[in-house]
Amino acid sequence: MNSTARAGITYPITTSCGTMLITINTINCKPVEVLINIGKCGGCALAQSEASARLISLILQKSNIEISEVIRQLVSIQCNQPILNGATSCADAIAKVLSKYNFDNALTFVD
Repeated sequence: MNSTARAGITYPITTSCGTMLITINTINCKPVEVLINIGKCGGCALAQSEASARLISLILQKSNIEISEVIRQLVSIQCNQPILNGATSCADAIAKVLSKYNFDNALTFVD
């Protein structure tokens, strides 16, 4: 990632692993980086979330894949401890936040 200044917004979302904080950073109103924080330092949930964030960021930076496709791949993935009327897994929580961001910002870009 280059040193261009980024703007970002952080969304909290409740998961069965605890509160997940998902930050979406943008350059020129285009999402380019996702950061995820959950649980204690060194925990499994944090490691899995960091891996997801890195892969999503790579997709946003290096491919022509739309954020809506990332959402489609993550939505409704289930774990063994879903939240009633909430996220069915950490991956689903990420999809919900990306979807909210996508809706809130009506993402349309012209290159």
